[in-house]
Amino acid sequence: MDYELLRHPDSDQEQNIQLTAKWAYVVPFFASIGILLMFYFFSVMSLLLFISCLFSASVGIYMALLPVVERMPHFHKIVSVKSFECKFGMLLAGLVSGGIVLSWTLTSNPVLNNLMAIGLCVLSVSVLRVPNFKTVTVLFWGLFLYDIFWVFGSSYFFGENVMEAVASQKATNPVHAVASTFHLPAVEELDLPMKFICFDMILGLGDVSLPAMIVSLAMRYGKASGNQPFWNSYTFYGFSGYCLGLAFTMLFVVYFRIGQPALLYIVPCTYFPILYISYTKGQLKHFWNQGVPNSFLPL
Repeated sequence: MDYELLRHPDSDQEQNIQLTAKWAYVVPFFASIGILLMFYFFSVMSLLLFISCLFSASVGIYMALLPVVERMPHFHKIVSVKSFECKFGMLLAGLVSGGIVLSWTLTSNPVLNNLMAIGLCVLSVSVLRVPNFKTVTVLFWGLFLYDIFWVFGSSYFFGENVMEAVASQKATNPVHAVASTFHLPAVEELDLPMKFICFDMILGLGDVSLPAMIVSLAMRYGKASGNQPFWNSYTFYGFSGYCLGLAFTMLFVVYFRIGQPALLYIVPCTYFPILYISYTKGQLKHFWNQGVPNSFLPL
């Protein structure tokens, strides 16, 4: 069976970075190197992550806010200051994203941390995409094993739970010294927005952005293969599976009172429903090998 894939008329070149199956094999390896560097050289690595998070999160928040703001009336008006011109909606989204990032550097507020984390997720899902279900399989199950090892197995090799040690450690705030000069209150240590914080529980950024990339692929494939709306059967099965996996994660954290590898529950709960719906529709072979081209933009 052939499937006609819609293509945006202006999308003559790739708009995003595609993660192929070949590169998906090495993602857990590089992720392991990254977590070890954070474990042994946290002060240096946290500074680099702090700088990258400031820029990346502000861009992600801006990208998330702009479509919402532009739907409001009168936000398409042009603001002119000397030779500078931009739409009022763009200016407002930029000011809000900048204000959130600045406030986070001064307060390390958990709510602001979560907004920063949302921005990072939006940016990662917008820029990085998986093209087909084969890549999903390699990436999902590779990181499934990665998460289990670094939560449950790392203590046997490194003397403690490496994942928990890195995730719970606070970074030195480089803005503190500058803020003190201008008599501004700023915390000396802060949580990096590489995780979501809910009271005394944390959820890693990868536990959200990785399933989001998979659900994004399922949503686009459902739209492309059957000319269906965004909320199609692929989207429903993928998103419902992720919610179920997240619920299992929280349940076992509360029950066992120890940190859990979230991907242990999220991966099977998200992967198998999407596998099931593609099989029942007779589209698994096409979804596995071809998937959705990177130039595809749902109309």
